[in-house]
Amino acid sequence: MLLNCDLVVADEKAVFALPEVKRGVVAVQGGIPRLAHAAGHQRAAEMLLLGKNVSAAEARDRFGFVNILAPADSVLPTALSLAQQIIANSPDAVQSTKQALLLSQGMGHNEVVHRHVWSDTSRRVYKGRNIKEGLKAFSEVRSPPISLLV
Repeated sequence: MLLNCDLVVADEKAVFALPEVKRGVVAVQGGIPRLAHAAGHQRAAEMLLLGKNVSAAEARDRFGFVNILAPADSVLPTALSLAQQIIANSPDAVQSTKQALLLSQGMGHNEVVHRHVWSDTSRRVYKGRNIKEGLKAFSEVRSPPISLLV
């Protein structure tokens, strides 16, 4: 399930596994391609073919599918802090960035750029007021007013 997440905050004592091969099952409904994309072929093969458990530190440092480790009592506050940082950004830019990120999971670089540039979300960003105010604020070395970002 966490392989579907954009950002993962994990308890530093967490353990992750895709033990399907030990049960005669194949994790093809998303686990295999997502893990291969996040971790690379050999590391994904290590976890998938061995049905290996992976510590939270390994998930972050070797496999790349955990962003932040936190003590158990700090996981939710840390995740909420990340969410607050995201919603402080331009919503149309966040939506368009998320779309390009999703496209990049299944396409090559040039195709992602081409599809994204011509998408409705991209046009909305480049025709919107947030980009104008954001670039003006950047050139004036100030933050854009939050009211324009909502």
